[in-house]
Amino acid sequence: MSSLNLKIPLALKNGKTIHISEVEQSGLACGCRCPACNELLEARRHTKDPSEYKFKHTDYFAHSKRSKCEYGAESALHYLAKEVIEKEKRITLPVKKHSYPHFHNEVIIPEISLEVDKVTLEPVIDNIRPDVLIESRGQKLMLEIGVTHFIDKEKKEKIEKIGISTIEIDLKRYDMFEVDREKLKSIIIDDTKEKKWIFNTKFKQLVEKRRNELKDQIAAKDKEDRERSLKVVELEKFYCNYKLPIEKRSSKGAWNGKLDLWQVSPCPMEKRYYGGRYYANIHVDCYNCRVNGKKAFKGFRDDKTTIVCLAEYYLRK
Repeated sequence: MSSLNLKIPLALKNGKTIHISEVEQSGLACGCRCPACNELLEARRHTKDPSEYKFKHTDYFAHSKRSKCEYGAESALHYLAKEVIEKEKRITLPVKKHSYPHFHNEVIIPEISLEVDKVTLEPVIDNIRPDVLIESRGQKLMLEIGVTHFIDKEKKEKIEKIGISTIEIDLKRYDMFEVDREKLKSIIIDDTKEKKWIFNTKFKQLVEKRRNELKDQIAAKDKEDRERSLKVVELEKFYCNYKLPIEKRSSKGAWNGKLDLWQVSPCPMEKRYYGGRYYANIHVDCYNCRVNGKKAFKGFRDDKTTIVCLAEYYLRK
């Protein structure tokens, strides 16, 4: 495509980025240049009043003469990123997760706000040229801004080889003519949904550290489960000393129908007396039976042929 037909939303004027909606004069009189090739651009505007700009593709920058330059728009975004990061002196970095067996999407690198000391535009580092290089407290971070060109496998391998952490911001879903400067600033500085880690120098180390932490958690849980199982076994052995057999009897109800009663005998609490023995009706007497403030009934056992009653045990204590 001829550069004359390329529509560019952002240009450079006096070394600063300017959106087509912000220029006051049309044609070469706008005094704007291409961020990629530095040639003069024309402001092709059809809206006379900047306040009436509707963010349509009717207004745009374009090369004033034929050129092989095709990267004006992306280069402008690089300049804009540098400007806003230098001004804000910070950038929010995204979360990076990793999945382990039985533990999915563990947060390895949390979202953080990075304080920025220095910003360099398109420096040459070994054999690659990142869009923006950020320096913070002696550490370096490369920033790639993608609209039509993104980091491929070959470039990723080069990044890993030089060992500098790298983030890519994906802007392909945004129409640069319809996104104003404030929105772009928000995407670059604060938002993280369009950012992703391409490489992080500490990621492998942190993944291994978290793996060991999870192993320790699993080992501790297994130990806890084993101890709990042993306690359950010991408790059941103890309960065997306090089992009472269940007797099922039929009785006439107030409506002259038959009523099945589950009883245990002898009852340590002497709840009921009949025929020379103390007994208790399980559903009426045992469920809520408390001795010295403690619940004596510990449930059914042996397919509901016995119950565990600790009343005698608590009475002796």
